[in-house]
Formats: sequence, structure tokens, C-alpha cells
Amino acid sequence: MRSMVDRGWKTLVPSDRREGFSLKKAAEIAAKSESTIRTWCQRHGIGRRVAGGAWVVSRVAFRMLLDGDDAACCSSSQ
Repeated sequence: MRSMVDRGWKTLVPSDRREGFSLKKAAEIAAKSESTIRTWCQRHGIGRRVAGGAWVVSRVAFRMLLDGDDAACCSSSQ
């Protein structure tokens, strides 16, 4: 899997757990499964998982994705 830098993502990737929330919370907000949110994190770079720990979904990037702001949230230079 290529790194976020290689993909050209321009998202706010949370480095502080207070900047994000869990897959469960994101799934509740989006009315989707946790598996779908995990896929979005991997595909769109809206979350972060450090050293095999739990995913932390960026509040800002998640909201932009839900609002359809792909240009700001999930754009790729490729």
C-alpha cells in the first residue's frame, strides 16, 4: 500500500485523538457500517491508524467527504 504522501492526499490526518473519532461514531453519523468507514479511511485518507491500533477518523476530512467536497478532502495529484 502506498503512503498518504505518495497518494497526494490533502486531508487533515489526526495526530491527536481529540481531532478525530472512532469508526463506530463515524458509522453512526454516516449511517454506514464500520467496514465501509474503514474502507473510506484507506481509500480517501480520512483517517489514521498508528502501529496497528484503532482507526481515528478525522472530523474535518470526514465532514468534507460527507458534504461531497472531494476537491478539498480527498484530491490526489495523480
